Amino acid sequence: MFSTLLKSAFGLFLSALLLTAPAQAEEALTPAQKKAVEATIESYLIAHPEIIVQALQSMQEREKQAKENQVIGYLSNNGDRIRNDPNSFVGGNPDGDVTLVEFFDYRCGYCKKFHPVLEELLKTDKNLRVVYKEFPILGPESQLASQAAIAAMIQDPKLYLPFHVALMEARGSLTQERILDIAEEIGLDLGRLKGNLQANKIKEVVASNYDLAQNLGITGTPGFVIGDKIIPGYVNAQQMRSLIAEARTGCKTC
Repeated sequence: MFSTLLKSAFGLFLSALLLTAPAQAEEALTPAQKKAVEATIESYLIAHPEIIVQALQSMQEREKQAKENQVIGYLSNNGDRIRNDPNSFVGGNPDGDVTLVEFFDYRCGYCKKFHPVLEELLKTDKNLRVVYKEFPILGPESQLASQAAIAAMIQDPKLYLPFHVALMEARGSLTQERILDIAEEIGLDLGRLKGNLQANKIKEVVASNYDLAQNLGITGTPGFVIGDKIIPGYVNAQQMRSLIAEARTGCKTC
């Protein structure tokens, strides 16, 4: 396997070398001389394979840094859309000094695990503002639950959070029947809710959340934006408190 990698890397290295070499110098070499140069380079790289490994690592690091810079730029240019979208429910203190944006799926086990962490944070930190982004990635039931939650917010923003909490605390399947039972228990108008489930506006909200997540590099749930940082995956209470504290002292894009 390493031999194949070495040959591939050698080919790329040689191609780059020939592309960057002065045209006149390349033309001055006879076929035999070119072959000799290639053999010399190949022998050297075989004797010192760590050079190729270092070059590949350096290339990967540059690509990673470029991607991170792209995401940071997107966050800076789209902060208002991420943190102040009127189609996303805002919990906690609406005027809080730190905004935590959560991308979640109602069928995600780690989202359910984070739910009590967030509940406790909201009780103890009265300056925390939370933006809820439905990001259904785990199949049709997730999609339906997210659409129902958005429809609930449109119907009555005061009932969104109780509905959200009930869906997060639900265990097992989230069929349409079960979702509607939960909605009825918290006082939502089922006729209006069912009528809005497939509304274009609701699908547009979900699509917008998908677009945001993709551009922020969030591919799973939960995913968080807090201050200038994008956090993929579950974090515990202590980690989240540290992130909140950092955002309070040094956020440049908030």
